[in-house]
Amino acid sequence: MYKKNELLIIGRKPILIGGVTIHVSRLISLLDKVNVLYDFYDLNIFNVYSFINVIKITKYAHLHSSSPLFRFFFVLICKIFNTKSIITYHGDLGRFSSFYNLIDYLSVRLVDIPIVINKKSYFRAIMYNNETICMSAYIPNMYVETLDVSILNKINELRKCVNFLVCTNASSYALDKYGKEIYGVKILVDLFRKHPDWGLIISDPSGGYSKLLCNLEKNILVISKPHSFIPVLEKSDCFVRYTSTDGDSLSIHEALNCGVHVVATNVVDRPENVYQVLHGDIDQLTSLFQHLELEGVKPKCEIDDLLEIDILKFYKKTIFR
Repeated sequence: MYKKNELLIIGRKPILIGGVTIHVSRLISLLDKVNVLYDFYDLNIFNVYSFINVIKITKYAHLHSSSPLFRFFFVLICKIFNTKSIITYHGDLGRFSSFYNLIDYLSVRLVDIPIVINKKSYFRAIMYNNETICMSAYIPNMYVETLDVSILNKINELRKCVNFLVCTNASSYALDKYGKEIYGVKILVDLFRKHPDWGLIISDPSGGYSKLLCNLEKNILVISKPHSFIPVLEKSDCFVRYTSTDGDSLSIHEALNCGVHVVATNVVDRPENVYQVLHGDIDQLTSLFQHLELEGVKPKCEIDDLLEIDILKFYKKTIFR
């Protein structure tokens, strides 16, 4: 009988778009930094034959994918080859259509260890699987990141012209299952058009919003090519996450770590020190910005001990005992 490899991470090779791919990138960097042995399967080069073969020789397989169908397929393959399956559900459970939600909950029931990233999803998942774990997906960046000089210059020019600089981001232009714009960028643009003394930076690495937003005022800057978001946060006074649905936002944790104020809709439970607003209540959001404009920037909140990061403690307890 052959000996199985201990841990397989399954995801996509990192790009600077999307919280899931960035999470996978940082997870790999973290495991390398603390000398944890693992194998990695890149879904960008997926084919059924190679995928099945790598599952066969693995004891624990940990999937990072936003596709309900693929999550279900993954669990079935793991069951066939007696591989322990782990799935991190990076989005809010129940956010898809009825059919895809049904498939998602089937995978929750069948997976050995489902990991969800907020309490709302936990209370849904625990009804299907008693092994459900609620764990933040945040992993701090392992490396110093910089911006292109051209982008940096534009931010610095905007910084000089406004009293209060806010940033937001969107991985793409997308609508939720109710037809609402998920990232709320258009709502924010309308608000900042009425407040020329405030500045708004829209981090739009996919370029999706740059095609929709035209004739923007000078106090609104769209960065429409791939870039690191952390340096944008470091130049801002506040980060706003004005989403209609969400999971455990990587950007919120990064903003808290950078010491900027964080404002987010209360569509899911949020970390401590996040100012929460009701989605669609623009007066509440405006009043909060006016309040934060008068406050100073908070100190950074760095994570010093990498071994205390939740995912490492989970691997140590579950796999490397």
